[in-house]
Formats: sequence, structure tokens, C-alpha cells
Amino acid sequence: MVCQPTDPNCSLPEICRIDVISPSTGQTQTFQCEDAIGNGVLVTLQPGEFSLVETIGPGFNVGAAGDCGAGTIAEGQHLTCTITNTEQEA
Repeated sequence: MVCQPTDPNCSLPEICRIDVISPSTGQTQTFQCEDAIGNGVLVTLQPGEFSLVETIGPGFNVGAAGDCGAGTIAEGQHLTCTITNTEQEA
């Protein structure tokens, strides 16, 4: 099942953190997954390489679509990454 914030039967993972890392500047932006539910999170990066890493506890499958993982961003470029954490069947 996909966890929706309005579903009282849905549990969020105890551990769920997303790190967006910019090796060219040494900058890491970290936020909790709960902060991204609904409208998501806007992350501003300097041009150059980046990587996105999610740390999640057991019991969830992770799916990603769009510009997730690692890559390069140019000045003025906008990228979108969608991460879906699906609770595993018991």
C-alpha cells in the first residue's frame, strides 16, 4: 500500500531521511521524508554534480522516478525526482 497522509491505517517508516549532496560545493541538504509528503520539498543546488540518497527503515520498498540518483545540474535547470515508499505486505 502507498502511504497517504490522510490514511489512518498507514504507517510511516521509523527511519526515513533524504540527503541531497553536492560534491562540487561540499553541501548536503537533509530532510525527513514526512516533510516531503504532499507538496514535496524544493531543494536549491549550485551547478555541478549532485546525488540523492534515501535512508529508510525496514518494511518498505522504495521506488523512484524522474531525475533521482546522481547526475549533473546546469545553471537555471530544474529537475524533478519523485520517491515513493510502499509499505511491504505483512
